[in-house]
Amino acid sequence: MKLSLQEKRRKYYNENKEKIKEKSSKYYVENREKVLNRNKKNYQENPKLKTEASKKYKQNNPEKAEKYQKTWKERHPEKRKLYTRNSRIRAYGISPETYYEMLKNQGESCAICKAKSTRRAMNIDHNHKTGKVRGLLCDSCNLSLGHIERKDFVEKALKYLNQYK
Repeated sequence: MKLSLQEKRRKYYNENKEKIKEKSSKYYVENREKVLNRNKKNYQENPKLKTEASKKYKQNNPEKAEKYQKTWKERHPEKRKLYTRNSRIRAYGISPETYYEMLKNQGESCAICKAKSTRRAMNIDHNHKTGKVRGLLCDSCNLSLGHIERKDFVEKALKYLNQYK
């Protein structure tokens, strides 16, 4: 029975797995920058490839993937915080650089009350109909503005307050 090229390679790999892994590790240590640059270039050319491979791995190894993810979060709390913040920023159609530039232009404070947010990132205020970003707000102003934008809210709130004068 004649083996295909792929089967021959798989057989060779299985017979020489440890030797191949050792050689690969040594190559990586000696050529780290070269490998990282190649990986970066490959990812830029086809970003979906890595995403699809990650999803497939997670489906096939859910316990391992969950354990790795949990330990990564514990090992890199600052990276996780930054990644989460930047992904939320991108959800509004702006880049993290644009967000930080807006924050700098607002004096690192809320666009309405001018309070500085030390606890967490500023909220990205946007028009819900057009999606256009207006500015950065603290939690309190963001919630208040959300209520004010609701039809008849201000009138109803004033009527309520007047009942208890």
